[in-house]
Amino acid sequence: MRLPEFTPTHLEYSYQPVFIPDSEAMSSSEKLLAEISKELVHQESDPLIVMFLFSSLSLILRRVMPENHHDRLNKDQLGKFSEFIDLLETNFRRSRDATYYTDHLHTTYKTLNQICKLATNQTAKQLIDAYTILEAKRRLVLDGLPTQQLAYEFGFEDASNFVKYFKKHTLITPSRFQKQFEVRH
Repeated sequence: MRLPEFTPTHLEYSYQPVFIPDSEAMSSSEKLLAEISKELVHQESDPLIVMFLFSSLSLILRRVMPENHHDRLNKDQLGKFSEFIDLLETNFRRSRDATYYTDHLHTTYKTLNQICKLATNQTAKQLIDAYTILEAKRRLVLDGLPTQQLAYEFGFEDASNFVKYFKKHTLITPSRFQKQFEVRH
């Protein structure tokens, strides 16, 4: 779903994904989850149906979710934040420098940081790093890529720079992260 309310709050340090919905929302959610499960195992399962069911579930939960930081942003700030996230999703491999994004957004570093802090309690650079690490973890686990290849794909000059960057943000090396995940699954 590409709605401003669904920008990556999971990158926020203080994000709390657990909350208790009221009984009405819980009942609707359980029914939608049952329908999603049924559709996923259906012989002629249709991803579009799953997507719409999941979208409905997300919107119901959004309605009853406690206030998030996006409520602090005015329309222009929310638009700029959404633009930043879109740019980040498509360009994080190209640049991890916040000024790259401010130049493309035609704004100042200070303004982008203010918007990011209002939205997520993090600076633009912290969001860039969080998104980059999230994507690196995803690729390490789902694709099983070697560190060297991932470093190249993520625009690092050499694998050792990528390993240092990853370890700085996660406290473990990419290969150890991969191994830990393999052991658990």
